[in-house]
Amino acid sequence: MRWRVLEQITSRDFDAAMKIVGGRKELADEMFNCFLEELPQMLQQIIRHIQAQEWDSLRETAHRLCGSSAVCGVPRIHAMIIELENAAKNRQKEQADRLVAQLETEAKILIAHKPR
Repeated sequence: MRWRVLEQITSRDFDAAMKIVGGRKELADEMFNCFLEELPQMLQQIIRHIQAQEWDSLRETAHRLCGSSAVCGVPRIHAMIIELENAAKNRQKEQADRLVAQLETEAKILIAHKPR
């Protein structure tokens, strides 16, 4: 997916997250905060898998992150993770490297706007 397309996808879709949790703001915030706490470690695992070209492990890690990103209302990261899963499936190291760099940038943006 090209970055221009990703830029059109919002970083955080609070309304979608609220629908998933039945309108419970505290639960939406808690899920989002847990996602953000786990994200740096997951990104480090992803980087290790890419460097070692462990494509199956990369796909599994990306798949776990894909699920949690879907329920937390972070559609831009979700779209990137879907692309990362495809890159792992096709063993595309350069594409995986580009995506992880974009994921790290997006993670910093989300962490900077983390609800208190």
